[in-house]
Amino acid sequence: MANLMHCMPPDLFEFGDNGAIRLLRPILAADWERPLVYMRRIRQLHCQVPMPAAVSALFTSFPGDAGSLLPKLTSLRWRDSWRGGESPSIQMLLSPKLTSLSISAPLPNAMLSAIPRTCPTLKDLDVYFLDIVYGVDRSALSTCLRDLHSLESVQIVVPDLAALEHLGQLPGLESLTARLPDDLSLRLVAPLRFIALRSLALRSNIEPVTDFFQRCSGVPLENIVIELDLSPTAAAIDRLHTALREGCSHTSLLSLDISIQDDDLPATGDAYTINVQSFRILFCFVNITSIRITSCVGFSIDDQGLKEVVLIWPQIRELRLSLTPWYTDLQLRPKLSLRCLSILAEHCRALTDLEIMLDATVVPEPDPNLGNPPMTSPALCVARYISAIFPSVSKLTTYRTDCDNDDPDELEVHAEAIAHHRLWMEVAEQLPILTAIRNEERLWAQVELGTQ
Repeated sequence: MANLMHCMPPDLFEFGDNGAIRLLRPILAADWERPLVYMRRIRQLHCQVPMPAAVSALFTSFPGDAGSLLPKLTSLRWRDSWRGGESPSIQMLLSPKLTSLSISAPLPNAMLSAIPRTCPTLKDLDVYFLDIVYGVDRSALSTCLRDLHSLESVQIVVPDLAALEHLGQLPGLESLTARLPDDLSLRLVAPLRFIALRSLALRSNIEPVTDFFQRCSGVPLENIVIELDLSPTAAAIDRLHTALREGCSHTSLLSLDISIQDDDLPATGDAYTINVQSFRILFCFVNITSIRITSCVGFSIDDQGLKEVVLIWPQIRELRLSLTPWYTDLQLRPKLSLRCLSILAEHCRALTDLEIMLDATVVPEPDPNLGNPPMTSPALCVARYISAIFPSVSKLTTYRTDCDNDDPDELEVHAEAIAHHRLWMEVAEQLPILTAIRNEERLWAQVELGTQ
């Protein structure tokens, strides 16, 4: 908006070095003559907090017979935090050409009803934080959604079943990010079609998410992200996986990410431990290339269990068996050994990202054909084994990589985790050296072959 204000007479605004804008006199209708020419060129507008009072005065003074403030605007992000007085109306920015609208600000119900009436061809709508941060009349939001028929991407807190059923019937909806409220019962909802949906992100407790997928059938999803508020039991995870199997296309799904936002550890560990049976339920998704499953208490999967997983998905590129909170690993004894890395290297040639919990206390015997001398350093032994399996490995991190591991308070609380982190960083320091040695050995081997 500052660029627009610079088009107005120079005696109208004072622009400070710190970005402050001060109105020097009342805005007259004649002041708009020059800006109106340039306003027709604006296609995108991002209104960010905080906005000065001078901008509010600018909105108020806009000539009522001039139509939309920005008649060719196609994309609008409305982020404001107006302090004192009324916020300027978003309605003067709406136009039939608007196809992308994102709102995170208090909004009267009348403005919600104006959106479908003024922007009938709206394709992208983000009103997620309209509910999360500011609250909204869910009945008015539902009416707004049900009057929009060209939507391709939506980010919302689902207001009611009628809105959800409407979204499920849209022929062009390809992306949906939604929070399912705890008081929204899906048990009586009609089957959800979502015939064009490719990307889905759901946030809620596990029961509403499971109910959602149980109402679906053959949805052609490619990417699924599920963010759970509370840590679920293993039995609840199995029910969710079963609902995914029954509700989604088995051939289209490429990426599955199930994370947990809960920072509190469950009281009972065994009931929350994910085992290989949970993965077997997902084996029907034959084309998956990225999978991330999060647990608060770990995974009961050993080397053979992991082998069963990778034999089903040899095309996997990203495999993450994540722990949350990050300090969970201190209370667990991992069942995966270093030997599982050779299984992954053998069967998953496309693997680029790996996150697992390893027991590296025992280093398997290296391949006798590698031509490396015996090592005495434990870190060097582990690095040598990893380098032999993944010769191009470029990065090794732990849960403590981005923490201040020299801070006295951190050392007092997380001493064991920091000790583990430093051991792995010793391994990481050796990897580039071993990679360089292997590259040099290959070059010498090529030279020797060339001289024969």
